[in-house]
Amino acid sequence: MPTLMSYNYLRGSCSPIDQVILALLGSDLSRLAILASSIIGMMIGLFLSRFVTTKLDVVRKEGEVILSVRMYVVLFGWWWFLILPFLMIDILEVIVYGLPTSHFLMNLGFILTAGYSLAFAIPVLLKYLLLVLHAKSNDSRVKWVEFRRGSGFIKRLQYMVLKVVPDGPDS
Repeated sequence: MPTLMSYNYLRGSCSPIDQVILALLGSDLSRLAILASSIIGMMIGLFLSRFVTTKLDVVRKEGEVILSVRMYVVLFGWWWFLILPFLMIDILEVIVYGLPTSHFLMNLGFILTAGYSLAFAIPVLLKYLLLVLHAKSNDSRVKWVEFRRGSGFIKRLQYMVLKVVPDGPDS
């Protein structure tokens, strides 16, 4: 990934997409577009982290919370849908040119995903750390319990419970 701070960002690139972006935006505005994509990714990540941090607050106050499988899948797997358009453009570039050549689209996709990941992970990890410290101060621990349904080798996950249980030999 070329450095975004280079003086001539996108200049001298052979990608037709990068040449069009350079002609329309110039090198400075293309850097600002990438910065804006990271800010948009951060806003999305902060918005989605609120769902998890409120669940962690409920665990701290009430002792347990039920997490549905749908919430788990949406919160930890939806970011693939953000990167799919960039992957599709890369696939089209591979078909047309033989290899993905657009540095701008690659940077846009990676920085958007990085902004989301950081803005989502930092508040969630801090809240979880506070929950663990709160549980340790009460001689308890945080426990993740899965409830599965069905029979056979692979049982379908029905829901999960995150709870604070007393720390002892029988827990």
